[in-house]
Amino acid sequence: MTTVSPTPRFKIVARIWKILQQPKLFGALMLILAIEGVLALIIPQRPEPITEPGQFVVWVSSLPPFLQQGYQFFDGLRLFSLLHSLWVWLPAAGLMLISFVSLADILPATLQRMHSTADNLLPHPLEKTAARQLRIAAPQNPGEATAVSPAMDALHDALAAAKFTMVRHTDTELLAVRRRQAWFAPVLVFGGIILLIIGLAVQTIWGDSQQVLPELGGAPTTFVGQRVQITGFSGNSLSLTIDGQPAEWPFGQWQRWHGWWLAPPKAQPLAKITFTDGTTTENLTLVFDDISRPLIFTYAPRKQSLELRYAIVNGHGDYRLRVRDAQNTTLEAATQHGRDFSLPETGITGTIEIQDKFLLQAYRLPGVVFLALGGLLLIFGAAWWFFGTPIIVRLIAVVKGRGSRVDMNIHTLTKQSAADTIAKALFAAIKKEGLSDDDTPA
Repeated sequence: MTTVSPTPRFKIVARIWKILQQPKLFGALMLILAIEGVLALIIPQRPEPITEPGQFVVWVSSLPPFLQQGYQFFDGLRLFSLLHSLWVWLPAAGLMLISFVSLADILPATLQRMHSTADNLLPHPLEKTAARQLRIAAPQNPGEATAVSPAMDALHDALAAAKFTMVRHTDTELLAVRRRQAWFAPVLVFGGIILLIIGLAVQTIWGDSQQVLPELGGAPTTFVGQRVQITGFSGNSLSLTIDGQPAEWPFGQWQRWHGWWLAPPKAQPLAKITFTDGTTTENLTLVFDDISRPLIFTYAPRKQSLELRYAIVNGHGDYRLRVRDAQNTTLEAATQHGRDFSLPETGITGTIEIQDKFLLQAYRLPGVVFLALGGLLLIFGAAWWFFGTPIIVRLIAVVKGRGSRVDMNIHTLTKQSAADTIAKALFAAIKKEGLSDDDTPA
């Protein structure tokens, strides 16, 4: 008989296929993408594409100072455009390839295990097995053959007590399953990863974002294809005109507009403050990160802590400058745009100019459905995989006179400990009935 050796090309393909099934490679790529995802959340990403002349300037001004100072270096590393760089797409492509390879191996084996009646199960890359032999105690009368039925009945009762479902039960064979549907958990995980990567690709290619920083009462600016002008604001909403038509935009509320998702407007006033105490003059330019919180800073010559806060007084909004001196006494003065202010108790006077600016952001999200569905599949599959390990137990009695035994084959998903635990429980159950003197397997 002549055997045909695999061709070198087939060996190379088989080797690559085996490498792609390595859990360590999968875990490493997942870790890389997770780190890059965190970086993309921490580091502001440059709008792609930039459609408005001032859009880039607005984005750069929103960067933390250390990122602005090292802009050339960080931009050279593509940290401001991670989703458009090979840093993301090389590991993403590798992870997607591994997911397809894993599904090709797992799906046929999973479908077969859903029936759990095949004599020869297809290999499952993530399966852990425990193969044990349980010797049945011989009868005291040397002339009698060993009876296997009591042992099989005791094993049946032990599995039933452990909430197994009996698929087949005869005098010589017992097939039981628990949490059979959980074999699909890895399918959901790998399918979720594929959908997430597809959604990320769709979002990167066809998605879009815009942000502008118009000033209250300033010239109209183009935003999501509309001419927008800020006309006023209160503590609850922003008043504006869109192509000349008045509209109200509540703070804290997302809006849907012609295929765009509009983020809640964010007030970012610019305060230019001039201090003088008769001997020195100091100029400060400060930007509110959030108008709901005070802008806290220090007046260097006096080393005094100051805060500028927007407040609603008698139904109207204005800014109040508050000073806390060394004796922890709080002094406060109302301010208005372009007007002088005075804190006689401290000897400080000055002027303040407030430019009420508002950050408007919009996103086009064509990949959100893929991302949402992929995320749900991944989370549900991972939880199911971790908390609902499926188990298949196949017991076959081998009758050989007084040397009869039970062959155990236990199949679980990734958790060898689960298979070993079931084997120990079955050994203990049959030993308790006095039907075997085998020790519990280690």
